[in-house]
Amino acid sequence: MSALEQQRARLEEAEETLRAIRSGEVDALVVAGPQGEQVFTLAGAEHAYRILVETMTEGAATLHDDGIIYYCNARLGAMLKLPLEKIIGLRLQQFITPAQTAVFKELLGKRAEARRGEFLLVASDGRPLPILVSMSDLPGSDTGGVCAVLTDLSGQKHAATLEKLVSERTAQLREKIGELEAFSHTISHDMRQPLRAMQGYAQMLLDECGETLEPEPLRLLQRIKTMAARLDRLIQDVLTYSQATRNEGELAVISLDEIVSEAVAGYANLREAKIESAAAKGLVRGYAVALTQCITNLLANAVKFVPDGKTPEIKIWSAPQDGFIRLWIEDNGIGIAAQDQQRIFGMFSRVHSNEVYEGTGIGLSIVAKAVAQMGGRVGVESELGKGSRFWIELQKAEPA
Repeated sequence: MSALEQQRARLEEAEETLRAIRSGEVDALVVAGPQGEQVFTLAGAEHAYRILVETMTEGAATLHDDGIIYYCNARLGAMLKLPLEKIIGLRLQQFITPAQTAVFKELLGKRAEARRGEFLLVASDGRPLPILVSMSDLPGSDTGGVCAVLTDLSGQKHAATLEKLVSERTAQLREKIGELEAFSHTISHDMRQPLRAMQGYAQMLLDECGETLEPEPLRLLQRIKTMAARLDRLIQDVLTYSQATRNEGELAVISLDEIVSEAVAGYANLREAKIESAAAKGLVRGYAVALTQCITNLLANAVKFVPDGKTPEIKIWSAPQDGFIRLWIEDNGIGIAAQDQQRIFGMFSRVHSNEVYEGTGIGLSIVAKAVAQMGGRVGVESELGKGSRFWIELQKAEPA
């Protein structure tokens, strides 16, 4: 046979093969491409399909119309916590919670292009797993076969549960904040009024009867007045502390020079102190009222914790600090021991008794809370007998 005849025979064989494929006599696919028609057998397509199914992140199964599983992928085995050989031949509905079995059978029996429903899948260890089942009929199946895809919803359900929990806790927190604000209002008005009355009556008795009282009754009367004033001051400090912990909204751009000047000018006891604040420069982000309170409290400590007979000397300056500005307030007071330098910023924390230095132990905790609310930090450098250097660090701001 000549070469020409061999080529003609091959061509006729190829044409016959293509005719058989087109007529359905052979299981294959004919795909037209730039290089002509290409033939892919269904066996090859099935192999690629199985690889795709096995690598899915969802569970997949093919079912008879009564729910019997005759194929499933590895992901479904992991969801059911069973080896594949033990799953084949079982009915998928036996892994659905009993309360939902009837609904699942109804979904399975429907004849539609696609249908879906949410169920609880119970694994072999008894743990329920929320799933979304998507079903579609297998075309050309003599048994009414169904393809089922099972999607794990546990992550979504967990996120929804967390979101609901956060919403509930937020509502509870808002309610508690409202109660605390109402309580603060009661304290500031109703509870402080009797204390002011006690101070007033005690002062009236001292003015009218002080000269005629015996030493002991006079001492007790003065003690009543002092204790009432101290309790009133403690209540006021607690209210100030609660205000310092509130978020005042968006941080504003504040001039350190201006706010330090205002704090110094508004603090009467500084008249007896030597103060230098010319170097307190820069713009920071914060709350004006809260920052003024912080500076005032630090100035009050700088004046108060100075030995008797010694003139308070205060120096205020600022310096850049990696995107922040640090405001320093230095004094010539008694100093703070190293072991006390952290705890002094705690609520009601005091180093000295009222007999030595009067106070409530809240001033520095107000500073710490307010600075934290402004996104900054606070600290101290000190040595006993050599004064202290407190600092407040806030975010640097650019001019508007």
